[in-house]
Order: sequence, then structure tokens, then C-alpha cells
Amino acid sequence: MSADTTLLISALNHPLRRRILRKIDEDGGVTSARQLARELGLPIGNVSYHLQVLAKLDVLQQTHARQVRGAREYFYVSNLDSQDDWFRAALDGSRTADERRGRGRSASGVAVRGESANRSEP
Repeated sequence: MSADTTLLISALNHPLRRRILRKIDEDGGVTSARQLARELGLPIGNVSYHLQVLAKLDVLQQTHARQVRGAREYFYVSNLDSQDDWFRAALDGSRTADERRGRGRSASGVAVRGESANRSEP
């Protein structure tokens, strides 16, 4: 197994990266961290970090950037062929586990606690 393959497998081992790739694959176009963060209900910093990791591995390609209120918004497109069997298996095969893992989380991805049984009523 090559070093590139090992890195790619490691990158796809993270559930948020798989969610990002699924979303990009479903939308089929160019997207930014801001757009993905809004659609996935996650903090932009988390999404941006994982987009950068995927771009460094050449899974995503940065297409362009634009200035937005003193910051740069970077746009990405997938370099992977969504019809490849291994890509489809990696994303579809893990979908149920990722969705199950996402339950019980707030929009920011922080675990939400259930109500305490001994909570006093107001």
C-alpha cells in the first residue's frame, strides 16, 4: 500500500470528512467552508480545517477565493470520481454509522445531555 493510499484511508476515517465528501458529491458542485458549515449545522472552523486536510491530500481542489468582509472565502471541488466503487463503498458503507454517531448532538456538533432525573422543577 502506498503512502498516498494510507493517507487517503486515514483522511476518510474521520466521520466529518465523510459527511463533507457526501455533501459535495450530492450537490455536485463548488462549495466553500461557509456554505458547508451552514448546510451541515457545524462551526465554520471545523469544516474549514477538514476541507484543508482533504485539499492537502488532493481529494479536493481549491478552485478560487473571494474577499468577504476582510476574510478570504475559499471554494473547493471534489477530485474524486463519485462513480468509483471504492469511493462509493467508503461513503455509503459508513453512512449509517455516521448518522447514528451524529444523533444526540447539537447543531455545533457538541454532545447534548439528556434531562437529569433529579432536576428540580422551577
